[in-house]
Amino acid sequence: MLKELFSQRLNTQSKTVQNAIITLGDTDDSGRGRKFKARFIQPGIAGYPGQFGNALIRKETLDKFINTMIGVPVIINHQDVTKDNADEVRRGVVSDVWYNPEINWFECAGVIWDETAQNLITNKGWSVSCSYDVKLADDAGGTENNIPYDIEFLDGVFTHLAIVDNPRYERANIVFNSKTVVKNENHNAQVIEQIFQEAIDEVLQEIAQDA
Repeated sequence: MLKELFSQRLNTQSKTVQNAIITLGDTDDSGRGRKFKARFIQPGIAGYPGQFGNALIRKETLDKFINTMIGVPVIINHQDVTKDNADEVRRGVVSDVWYNPEINWFECAGVIWDETAQNLITNKGWSVSCSYDVKLADDAGGTENNIPYDIEFLDGVFTHLAIVDNPRYERANIVFNSKTVVKNENHNAQVIEQIFQEAIDEVLQEIAQDA
């Protein structure tokens, strides 16, 4: 049982990350929606106090999986998007993505056909926050441009673009799922020890409940 719990915690972990700025095109009376353009993610170091410390994601890393942004749904507020609820929560779709070297941001474009979502942007001033699952990370730490970081994200898959009221940071990625651990193919001893201890604690709790 302990071995099984440890294996599950080590091998089935993942994280999700968010963020930045959206503009809508002219009103479209054809019912086909309004084109949008969004500045949504920037390479570099972002701070996650109480979670990772400083996390680094390089442009080369984003280049590897940036095309997974194409086709993701545009939704209102962050939530899990599944095949069962996709049609219900989808308010638009991302159709293109690119890197803008002049501002050092990745940008995307697409169509938003939902009037509620359009009104939140044009009348309420809501912005955007992208979400992606981190599939690989290195927690060895280091420095980038003389700025120390504690963990580096190495690969991921975009899941959605959310229209949100108040992104916590306008110009940074934000890890918002703090209860799981980033999957790392090269877990260091400290991480493995923590995962193993969590598995032991869970077994002890079950034993105490059965006593």
